[in-house]
Amino acid sequence: MKKTKICYVLSHSRPNYIRTQVLVDAMKLLDDYELVEARNKSKSIFRYIETILKLIWIRITENPDIYFLGFRAQDIYFPVRILTLGKPLIVDEFVVAYDSIIFEGKFERLGLRFRENGIVAKILYFYEKLMLKTADFLITDTHLHKQLITELFPVEAGKIQAVPVGTNERYFNKENAAEITERNKKDPFKVFYYGDIMKLHGFDILLKAIKILNERDLSIEYKLGIGNKQKYVAKMEETVFGDETPDNVSIIGWIDGYDRIIDHMNTANLCVSGPLGATNQARRVIHGKTYQYLALGRPTVIGKIPYDYGFINKKNCLYVEQGDPEALAELISWSYKHPHRLKKIGRNARLLYEERFSNKVISEILAKVLESAVNE
Repeated sequence: MKKTKICYVLSHSRPNYIRTQVLVDAMKLLDDYELVEARNKSKSIFRYIETILKLIWIRITENPDIYFLGFRAQDIYFPVRILTLGKPLIVDEFVVAYDSIIFEGKFERLGLRFRENGIVAKILYFYEKLMLKTADFLITDTHLHKQLITELFPVEAGKIQAVPVGTNERYFNKENAAEITERNKKDPFKVFYYGDIMKLHGFDILLKAIKILNERDLSIEYKLGIGNKQKYVAKMEETVFGDETPDNVSIIGWIDGYDRIIDHMNTANLCVSGPLGATNQARRVIHGKTYQYLALGRPTVIGKIPYDYGFINKKNCLYVEQGDPEALAELISWSYKHPHRLKKIGRNARLLYEERFSNKVISEILAKVLESAVNE
């Protein structure tokens, strides 16, 4: 039986971004499909030309049955749409650019803020609406993002499917997970966090929670991986802590490589994922790093979102209200005082990952997406 051929198209400054890695790995698990890729290697602006040239060559020589345009589809959508005419095109609306730029202030730290009724907002909205309308099928990462897209543009609910981000299982797996053991009470309780300073991450919320906890008699060390934006980090530290960052807080900068990230996760007693920011976008997402922690079976603090993904506080995660440093401080304090509970929480976290977010589960969802696109 002839296999259905899929062409995965991507032009991104990080061509191995986790969303792409997982989608590609999940597609490779599908027995009835063959995957080819028009994916850039260059990280410069020439990546767009590279991807388009690869796509033209694949269209001529391979003539795939389905095309799949990955994140960030907005950058290159219309040339891809033209080159794939006559074949189904699936688009990953992983981030709603209009929402992120206009309402979440994506470029605010660069001094750029766009008004909701301004010309930039109108152009962005029209562009994204036209893209979503002319694509044959859409995916996004959560049901809450799906709801936003169907209400904002609007898009028919049957045209879009939520596909979890998942993680790279070659690295984040049971074999690479260290056993969770109760700490020696002479040793400090170790908390690990890594992420960005975007509002949705809520790094400032974590710093405020640390300040609250440092007023108590608790032996806790914090290792925080925040990279490439040190002046913004320093400003946040100064705002929360004043002139001097506490000795038990270590800002370690950007963490290169999964091996190093896993080492930090494995040596922590508690991992903080979030999101903590309480922005509209933060209330719709599950961080990519959340899946990493779950796959490793680490006890993890996760920011609450209004959808049931199986997260249960103190059973398979530490589930906290976003935007609330007091609540976060209490949850970290509880973890400090109940170390015997963390091993079971970590074990249940791994089970939740396997049931809901694994590459196998994602491949099963993608099979339905591909079937829907073909039958449109």
